[in-house]
Amino acid sequence: MTNNPAISVVIPMYNVERYIKFCIDSILIQSFQDFEIILVDDASTDGSVEFCQKLYGDNDKIKLVHHEKNLTMGPARNTAIKHARGKYIAFVDSDDFILPDALEKFYNTAEKNNAQVVHAAGWLRADLKRKFEIGTVALHSRRLYKKRSVLQADYVLEHGFNPFNGMAFFLPPGFSR
Repeated sequence: MTNNPAISVVIPMYNVERYIKFCIDSILIQSFQDFEIILVDDASTDGSVEFCQKLYGDNDKIKLVHHEKNLTMGPARNTAIKHARGKYIAFVDSDDFILPDALEKFYNTAEKNNAQVVHAAGWLRADLKRKFEIGTVALHSRRLYKKRSVLQADYVLEHGFNPFNGMAFFLPPGFSR
């Protein structure tokens, strides 16, 4: 019997061969290593899938799921959630990368505050030549009480903020503490 990871990192991808390595590598080097990565190929046509299979096909932390047709980012995230085994779900866009201690900070914040949602509002931008520009980053945690308040179908929280303008980290729907 295998243990479930603490975090399932969800990455929807569509035609991101140029960026996906930076994204995945930024997750693989995390200081917090109790995670799985679920890549959802949303019917890419640019070689993203083959690229990922070549680079990460032997990595047990990475699971690749395919859509037969392009369904867009929301349904791709929903597909990944169905495959997720982690206590928490973290969304990372395929053209982004995260700092090496991001998962550790999110996990510790969620556990410390008994939070169902942790959101980082801010940004870090880098081009392919690795020039960096950093914006304001802050962790916000929220305890949500209604069972359906974690996610709605369109991923907008009932409590009035959208967690996907930045990185979101949350308990899966139906999970109760």
